[in-house]
Amino acid sequence: WRRTGGRRRNDLQQRGTMSVVPVDLKALAPYIKRAEELEKDGRPESSVVAYYCRQYAMELGIELRERATDPAAVGHYLLSLIEDLEGAKATLGVSRDEGEQIVYKFAMEVFGRADAEDRNGSAGKATARTFYAASLFMEALKQFGDRGDEVDEKCRYAKWKAADILKAIKEGRAPTPGGPNEDGADKSDAERGPTVHDIPAAPSSIPAAPTSEPTFPEPTFPEPTFPEP
Repeated sequence: WRRTGGRRRNDLQQRGTMSVVPVDLKALAPYIKRAEELEKDGRPESSVVAYYCRQYAMELGIELRERATDPAAVGHYLLSLIEDLEGAKATLGVSRDEGEQIVYKFAMEVFGRADAEDRNGSAGKATARTFYAASLFMEALKQFGDRGDEVDEKCRYAKWKAADILKAIKEGRAPTPGGPNEDGADKSDAERGPTVHDIPAAPSSIPAAPTSEPTFPEPTFPEPTFPEP
């Protein structure tokens, strides 16, 4: 997992150009942003998660290029992303199966941190951003195949909770801890958490975060800053 200092600097310089995502590929931006944030962490597991965020972004980009209004810009961006992935793969140091487990564990840890903060009644904007980040890592697990019901439900729940928390803040009220229909539930029900049928549909797209203090229109929410792992 180690890289030489010169190689790492060159990688980071090249990845700086990846931040400017073509309009046709705006759906990739959240995953590229998360990868950049994780690279700054410097830990081996963060680098693995960053790699698979970019890998998932590349797969999304290939699906979107057929509908591109600027094929040249999209093609250039995807080629650069593929080259970046090929270079990173040589020094990744884990198999695909190991990578899947690392991404899964990371996503569950981020989700658990947000969920605990929400359920103890201290949810705020940072909690919403953490839920959103967790949902992105869980979305990235799609590249490995069927994620299973647990991940599907938690991903949907994380997106809904992020929107629900920000809606409460916008309306000037304290966010309601836990999932829908949990008020008055006994402890065992709350611990089991909501089922997929309990959770409202989440927003399908999230705009990039503004540089100034964001506002939070319902039902979309700004792209989060990834919390300290």
